[in-house]
Amino acid sequence: MRKDRRRSLALMILGALALAVGLIWMAQDATTVMAHPCADGSPPQHDPLDAGEGCDPHTPTATHTARPPDPTNTPVPTNTYTPEPTPTTVPTDIPTNTPAPTNTSIPTATSTAMPRPSAAPRPSTPCIVSHAATPAQLCVTDWGLQYYFIGPSGVQTGPSLSSFSELAETHSLVQAVVELYRGTNPMTGKPVQIDYLPNEKAIRVSTQYADTPYSKNKPYIFTVSTSYEVAHQAW
Repeated sequence: MRKDRRRSLALMILGALALAVGLIWMAQDATTVMAHPCADGSPPQHDPLDAGEGCDPHTPTATHTARPPDPTNTPVPTNTYTPEPTPTTVPTDIPTNTPAPTNTSIPTATSTAMPRPSAAPRPSTPCIVSHAATPAQLCVTDWGLQYYFIGPSGVQTGPSLSSFSELAETHSLVQAVVELYRGTNPMTGKPVQIDYLPNEKAIRVSTQYADTPYSKNKPYIFTVSTSYEVAHQAW
């Protein structure tokens, strides 16, 4: 009876020891790092039937190295424009632009007023006034002087005047001015007055130019002496 108890107790102790040893072994196995079978330097042996064992060749894992610094940003060179060389020969197929001729003529302004005559009329008898733009003319005749109206449209005959000798005999020295004619130029509408000056023995003609864009009622006055010399007082 005692032997059976001892045997049972021994078995229980052995079982407990075996269980303790197993637990200790399992704990060591969990904490122990298994060495790679190829760590001894022997060539790997590949067994196609044993996919879980053996030393299959491994693709080495790339070692991560630090990223090299970015290269310095080099400025892009500026495109330098190089002009094309000028051809030494000029193409003949390019038309030459000839500038239009400049009109050097100055346009003449159109005037509504009647222009002055460019020259004094020259009747068949000798005339006294040499002024080219005169609006009046006196010419020598057999009996004395002939007056002519002058305008933009031409010449018209005016009053006839006695000779200086007849005027001197007719008019005494008492009168300062003797009126010989008073009227109007039919071509210009300007007044005309002809006087004899006994003290000076001269004839005076007072009239006006034909109107222009630049002047209106401009006086034209001159005297004629016994020697037919003309002296302008206003012109």
